[in-house]
Amino acid sequence: MKKLLSLAISLLFILKIASALDVSCTYASFNALEFDYTEIYITVIGSTIEYAPLKNDTTQFQGSVNVLLLIKQGEQVVKVEKYNMTSPITKRAINFMDIKRFQLDEGHYELELSVTDALDETNKMTYSSSFKVDFPKGKISQSDILLLSSYKKDDSNSPFVKNGYYLEIAPFNFYHKKTSKLVFYNEIYNTIGLKKGAFLVTYEVEKVFGNGQTKSVLVGHKKRTTKQVDVLLTTMDISSLESGNYRLKITTRDAEHNLLSGKQIEFYRSNPILDQKLEDNIDVSSDSNFAKEMTIDELRYALKAIGPLFEDEEASIINAIIKSRNAKSHSNYLYTYWAKKSPINPKAAYDEFMKVARAIDKTFKSGFGYGFETDRGRVYLRYGAPSQREQTLDDPFSPPYEVWTYNHIKKLNQNNVSFLFYNPSLATGDFLLLHSNAKGEIRNDDWINVLYKDASNIQNGGGLEGVLDAFGADAERAFRRN
Repeated sequence: MKKLLSLAISLLFILKIASALDVSCTYASFNALEFDYTEIYITVIGSTIEYAPLKNDTTQFQGSVNVLLLIKQGEQVVKVEKYNMTSPITKRAINFMDIKRFQLDEGHYELELSVTDALDETNKMTYSSSFKVDFPKGKISQSDILLLSSYKKDDSNSPFVKNGYYLEIAPFNFYHKKTSKLVFYNEIYNTIGLKKGAFLVTYEVEKVFGNGQTKSVLVGHKKRTTKQVDVLLTTMDISSLESGNYRLKITTRDAEHNLLSGKQIEFYRSNPILDQKLEDNIDVSSDSNFAKEMTIDELRYALKAIGPLFEDEEASIINAIIKSRNAKSHSNYLYTYWAKKSPINPKAAYDEFMKVARAIDKTFKSGFGYGFETDRGRVYLRYGAPSQREQTLDDPFSPPYEVWTYNHIKKLNQNNVSFLFYNPSLATGDFLLLHSNAKGEIRNDDWINVLYKDASNIQNGGGLEGVLDAFGADAERAFRRN
């Protein structure tokens, strides 16, 4: 029985985690009449940390993270919090949240957050962003918008209670396929004195396309009574929204429809069932189906170019279509993909994408496929150009390697992301992804030993440790500079 229990514990909690520490950090600023304050909401994704059994009950587990939170103006630190954040006692991995509140004067601020798994110091993440506190005295203004997973009436003293409601923050501003409601909270200040004692609030959802264009998809209005602080807690049905990026805009107008104030926030909606229905309704016989005029080789190349954007089941589908060498299925799939991405002008969206794909193919071409099929090409195609790229070709103790860093990856809603590629075969352009802290990408906590695996055979007196001290530090600094 003890052996079975030990095995269960190791399988569920003790084994090294498969993905990097994942933490959602959102924030919002509010006006409390006498002062302004900013709330920072931290959600730890429980499946990305390690847990330890309790001393007195090995069927119960608990994990924790060490948090360092800084708020700065320029180089000056104006607020700092350093503490340990623990999960609830649980029998399975569970997400857990915390909130910190800071009184701040009007101005611009930088937020820096560092979170480390208390049971694995190599498992950590950092986040940075900037925000503004701006509530002009006596003028109509709005708080930042909070996107919620849910809310309920609550009169307790919980820090998550605001104006009589317990607010559960939506991590990563993400609404998954099982969620049909967009829930949001906003405070509106200083409307007393407006004519007719009323004003109009409009909340609008826009779809944000890859080229930056937007299209209004949902609109709602509410007539409100003027007051010092008006609380807007509203739900919108988003079951009809397909997967993609969206923007929620909340504006206020007076009785003459003059704009008084406005706030906006972006979110991502995942709705694969509706996506499939929309694809089924796309008319591939349309005159706008540009793919019908393409040759089989052109179609194969175009499908291979979008292949790196997919994972799992969708990747299997596109690979099967490519292998079929059926020109009709090639053209139908390609057109359907771009018509769904850009219903107004799918050809223009396709052409813009292929400019990038061809450039990536040329830049990262190797002897093992198209440039966009290599690890570097796939990462570039999926996440865009890195903020910084460092290449090392002359380290005597390692194969050539390079480190890419991204200040922010919108698709992942993740800051300070790094990728390390190396070329163990020394073949031209054959760089493989060895390690990354990006969500869903390869994570190898032993990457530095893999990179320098041949160094221990070099008789330098210091062994592998000496080599790493002399040269490995450069690779580690490049990767961990975030």
